[in-house]
Amino acid sequence: MGKDDEALASFGRAASINSSYAEPWYNIGRIYDNEGDLDSAIKAYNRATEINPNYQNAWFNKDQDMDSMGIGHSSLYNELSGNTHHNCYNIENALVTTGMRSSGCIKRILNQY
Repeated sequence: MGKDDEALASFGRAASINSSYAEPWYNIGRIYDNEGDLDSAIKAYNRATEINPNYQNAWFNKDQDMDSMGIGHSSLYNELSGNTHHNCYNIENALVTTGMRSSGCIKRILNQY
């Protein structure tokens, strides 16, 4: 078993121990990136951003991988960098359009009023 395989197994165990922790999924994505398996990396980053919709590094890496694969990108990294009222709609719209879970951004804003 190589070091990447050992690391994948360790991060997989960490993810199963605490399913609300996004960091193992991000690290799994990084390992897949290093191996050149961009499809698996994107899936891991998707899981990380489902758990933590504000995980900018995961969004950024996912965008980079999607660009490398020529399938466009989520463009959410830039949106999340300045997560304010004026771009909340854009974030939610992009999430729903790509079939991902809502970040709850709009709901949080509405609850303020």
